[in-house]
Amino acid sequence: MVIDFAIIGAQKAGTTSLKSYLAQLDGVVTHPDRECPYFLAKEYREEPLKDRFPEPGEGDRILMKHVGLMDNPAAMERLKAHSPDVRVILLVREPVARAISAHRYAVRRGWEDRGELLNCLGSPNRIAGSYIDRGRYELWIPRVEAIFGAEHLYVDSLERLQAQPRLVMRLLCEWMGLVYEELDFKIRHNTAREARSQVINRILQAPFPLRRRLRRLVPPVTRSRLRGWMQRLNERKPVRAPAADSLLEQSLRKEFSGTYLFMRERYPELMKSWRTE
Repeated sequence: MVIDFAIIGAQKAGTTSLKSYLAQLDGVVTHPDRECPYFLAKEYREEPLKDRFPEPGEGDRILMKHVGLMDNPAAMERLKAHSPDVRVILLVREPVARAISAHRYAVRRGWEDRGELLNCLGSPNRIAGSYIDRGRYELWIPRVEAIFGAEHLYVDSLERLQAQPRLVMRLLCEWMGLVYEELDFKIRHNTAREARSQVINRILQAPFPLRRRLRRLVPPVTRSRLRGWMQRLNERKPVRAPAADSLLEQSLRKEFSGTYLFMRERYPELMKSWRTE
């Protein structure tokens, strides 16, 4: 199975919603689970890639998504070697808002304790490091272009997808060579939630040996749907929206000064709604 299109990031930038919009188009086939980690690590390649997708029809285009590809050059190289003509899609988001959202998501998933984000930034923890690193688009976009070619990269933003979804999808369909159709934009994915139980979170984050044993017993699509059902069951809307922390936002904006400069030079139309000061 050859991958035609891949959504590679950024995390917490609307990629799951974008995948669901593209899946509504005729001739697009994608995996039922939110992410396809096949190219990330050897453990994920123990099963054939085709087992993660429905059976495509003649002429169908294959779409995959994993937000961990953008900042993983080795995984991007594997994808390129597997599907040399793959075209990649990258959604960006104002990096301060992305970092804050990523921290809340990590808490919700049980990857991070409930400490304040500002206190996590100096941690050697891999998850904590990603709050800043994954928003440094000035590092990742040139690497993506070097691996796949600038002509095989499409960049847009969560902010524009939310404000002008039809425009974004028309432009994207034109770039992908697909016929645009009227889509349902009402459903949005991975919106703000909190975990009901950290115990269930720990079960869902079972170590690889346990996952390998489960793979022998449960087909991948069934396993993915069961995991997704358990995650949704363990989520609830927060009682109140978290208050904005001006000190945190100011500190993060200093971290992303180079990012703002890069984006202003390369993609000024995507920064119109970004607060940078």
